[in-house]
Amino acid sequence: MYMKKIKFLAIFLFQITFAQTELVNILDSNYYGFEITSGDTGWWIQHPDNFSLVNDKASNGSLGSLKYTSATTVSGNKRIFGSKDITAMLVTLEPGTYPVKAMVWLENDVETSHFKLDFREDTTVKEAVTFSLDGIAKGQWVEVSTNLVLTETLNQVNIRVIVEPGFGGKGTFYIDDLQILVEREVVPVKVPLQSFVLANIDSELGFTPGEYEISLNVWLEENTTVSSFYTFVTNPWVATEWVISELPTGEWVKMTKQIILKEKPENAQLKIATYNNPDFQGGKGVFYVDDVLVSQKTDTLSIPEEVEDTEVVFYPNPASDYLTMTENVPVEIYNSFGILVRKIIPTNENGEVVLDVSFLKNGIYYFRIISENSVAVKTIVIQ
Repeated sequence: MYMKKIKFLAIFLFQITFAQTELVNILDSNYYGFEITSGDTGWWIQHPDNFSLVNDKASNGSLGSLKYTSATTVSGNKRIFGSKDITAMLVTLEPGTYPVKAMVWLENDVETSHFKLDFREDTTVKEAVTFSLDGIAKGQWVEVSTNLVLTETLNQVNIRVIVEPGFGGKGTFYIDDLQILVEREVVPVKVPLQSFVLANIDSELGFTPGEYEISLNVWLEENTTVSSFYTFVTNPWVATEWVISELPTGEWVKMTKQIILKEKPENAQLKIATYNNPDFQGGKGVFYVDDVLVSQKTDTLSIPEEVEDTEVVFYPNPASDYLTMTENVPVEIYNSFGILVRKIIPTNENGEVVLDVSFLKNGIYYFRIISENSVAVKTIVIQ
């Protein structure tokens, strides 16, 4: 038996870049989240009996919000103005459609159906949006949204919050976290296509063609989204996937796999790799690999060096949908990476032993035949 603990050299291949867009809020979160409660808050409250900046209720863990209250249905507009002199409070937007959002909290006495934001250049209202409060749950923070549709540019305009007579205006509600969302391109990020560690497999260590067992210990940290990693023998090329998505977190778990070396390794390396693209089992988080051991199996499943010297014959080769075998024995099918695809027991049809391979994609496969006293491997081409 051969058993070895491997030391690895870490390598990270930075090979791809990608650009993406995301929606970002262009409104200053301090002013439009009503967080500034001392000094110049940026807001001129035209109707202080109705509007006030308060810190007794706020959404998303923030400090302050805008409170509206009225004991009666209003007969005239009630307004609060954003500053025209504070640059951080001014809005510039090109023509287009923009999502507009706010967080609201309705008290039980509310008889107000809407509130409005309008966008003013000097004293001219250029555009306006209305938030409906109908049907919203009371006594909790709820997100409301609408769209701002622009046919012309808004250039350094300020914002008013308004409750109009047609909206009722009776009762108490709070507004927080006003947002106007625009699509912005994120700076392209260079990410590693593959991260891996590797070790040379010295020819003097005695690797020969045959069946080997790889065992290792894995520790998975909580909230890790990486679903699997791979081990590779590079020459001959054999790939093995280790699925870790279902492992318990916060403890060492021993995992074991079998691989087949059809040839003696020459200038080969043993590599542990992860792919960072989520489409290829990548993700975020942390996991550890330790105690990598490789051992050659010495039981009846060992593969002789002359792997083609077996009486079992497959035909036709190449094949497409079905193969005929000269013996009815179980078959393990491995792809060109050495990964087990499927174990199959052939069927007898009209006196012939038939193997259904219609599920295989075009390519080269290794058919491992387990008979009573031997194990052999045949190379089959599917086309």
